[in-house]
Amino acid sequence: MKMRTARRAFTITELLVVLALLLIIMATLANAFVAGIQTLRELKALGDLAERLRTSSLQLRRDLAESHFEGMRLIAEGLRTGVVDPDEADDLREQYEEHRAKACELQSALVDLYRVNMNPVARRVFEQTINALEGVKETAQRIIDVLELVNPPR
Repeated sequence: MKMRTARRAFTITELLVVLALLLIIMATLANAFVAGIQTLRELKALGDLAERLRTSSLQLRRDLAESHFEGMRLIAEGLRTGVVDPDEADDLREQYEEHRAKACELQSALVDLYRVNMNPVARRVFEQTINALEGVKETAQRIIDVLELVNPPR
């Protein structure tokens, strides 16, 4: 009868194969973690940007509609007395037209960025901001319309 010796350890070749497989798995996992961290960083930045844009647009929209602005004071005074300072009304109309034009420019630039960006989170941020700018434009246009009613353009 032939005696078999018990195998006590792995051969060097087996250990090297296992080591190579472990290195491949570790490299793959490291790349996945790096990509995940980068994506998380980008999503956090987009979320912060969305929050700042939302806050700013809401504040701007609220400010445009507030009665403490000169436009509302002028309109209320004009409606109450029936007399409006034409130069002051023209100046205010020009200011609101500039605000509306700037909102249009910014909205146009964001639409261009929206078209080329494929990130769904970024696209959602762009959509929300574009909608908020639409509200700013509408508010400014309403004030311009009322100013034109109180003091028709010459």
